[in-house]
Amino acid sequence: YVGYPVLLRIVALFRKPWSPPPPPRVWPRISITVPAFDEEGTRRGTIESLLALDYPADRRQILVVSDASIDGTDGIVREYVDRGVELYRVAERRGKTAAENAARGRLTGDIIVNTDASVRIHRDAIKALIACFSDPTVGVASGRDVSTVGGDESVNAGEKGYVGYEMWVRRLETRVLGIVQASGCLYATRREIHDREFPEHLTRDYGA
Repeated sequence: YVGYPVLLRIVALFRKPWSPPPPPRVWPRISITVPAFDEEGTRRGTIESLLALDYPADRRQILVVSDASIDGTDGIVREYVDRGVELYRVAERRGKTAAENAARGRLTGDIIVNTDASVRIHRDAIKALIACFSDPTVGVASGRDVSTVGGDESVNAGEKGYVGYEMWVRRLETRVLGIVQASGCLYATRREIHDREFPEHLTRDYGA
């Protein structure tokens, strides 16, 4: 917890900082995937936040991958079909990675954005994330986590502190070479990386 970031900090002194490239003239087509199992309570809020993102609607696909949900998740997603939200249901529950593997053939984007059902994405975050891929050496780009909770912030102090530490370490890793792990709640990969069959007992945010 101390030695590793100190070492990164020292090495970073001899590295030129990586600067995000300018936004592309034409935004690439992206697919936003949302694996979900029994997320009835958060589903509408998640979908509404995705639809509100600042990204050309004709350049993005939103695909909710239902991992054999048994509550009202699928029905809620179908309410948004006329707004461009798609539902892909996996018949047997086998976990997040298996659901992502099964849905690969349904994706239409050149860049795949993976997110979770319980997060809220800043309206400007997707363009900032996708702009990183204007650099041809970038294969994976990660969002920055912010841990929040309604009401008494003291109940979230531990997680908020750890998330802040983790994001600090990742900034140092980026300065040196690249991150070890992307944020599973929001990260993007080039299609050719995402399309690889991935072991079901692992998660793509490590393996990417």
